[in-house]
Amino acid sequence: MITKTVNYKKLPPKEEKSKEVRIPKLYKRLYSQITNGYYKNALQTTSKLLNLEGNNDELIKTKLFLLLQLDSYNQALSLTENSSFDFEEAYTNYRLKKNTSTSSGNDRKWSILQAQLAYRQADYQSAINLYQSLLSDLDPNDDEYHDIETNLKAAKESLDFHSHGYLTAIEELNVPPLDVLESNPAPFPENYNPQNTTVDLKSTTLVDNKSQKIEKQKQKRRQEMHSKYANKNIPIDSERWIPYKERSYYKKPRQQMSINHKRR
Repeated sequence: MITKTVNYKKLPPKEEKSKEVRIPKLYKRLYSQITNGYYKNALQTTSKLLNLEGNNDELIKTKLFLLLQLDSYNQALSLTENSSFDFEEAYTNYRLKKNTSTSSGNDRKWSILQAQLAYRQADYQSAINLYQSLLSDLDPNDDEYHDIETNLKAAKESLDFHSHGYLTAIEELNVPPLDVLESNPAPFPENYNPQNTTVDLKSTTLVDNKSQKIEKQKQKRRQEMHSKYANKNIPIDSERWIPYKERSYYKKPRQQMSINHKRR
């Protein structure tokens, strides 16, 4: 057998495009990826731009935004180290439930973070004061107004529960004092008999009715099959190993033409 070898020509490697050509295309791609919500792809594009342009504060801030959107808080925290992004670092620590300080800024975003941190620390009155001051500067038709109003309602309900509702709920339970609970013995099971310490396991175990029904049906089928073939002398076919059409008692079907002839 003759085999023919084909020598393919190797294509020359493509020339790398210059930074002046690549950077505008990457920025255009990054914009479309962020607007369409493709944050993972946008993160890769941002890393490429950082490799080309170096430490760009806007790109680092964009990467922080993408990491926070993807819930990658540990990576975002490592990116905020030795940088000027104090708010992003404080917010990342807040999401990681770590100790954070919110005293370095007086902007609106810092006030929102302080209110959320106060609510987590059960300082509901401080959270209410901050949320009320934030609502005073907003238009009621704004989306942020409804979010802050929801947080304010939650803080008020939590404060009311811990100051009044919790005490009334405890009183409604009618729980006896601790010394009375400790002096009384523990309750025994309903089927406990002091004369016989053994517990009736049949009354304590739960029986699956469905599985029990299926098992009964299987047992009934087995009994039917056994009664069908038991004590019956069924003759054994001596030609059982021969193909069916080659057996002596096989009757060939009538041909279609003979059937049509008889019908006439």
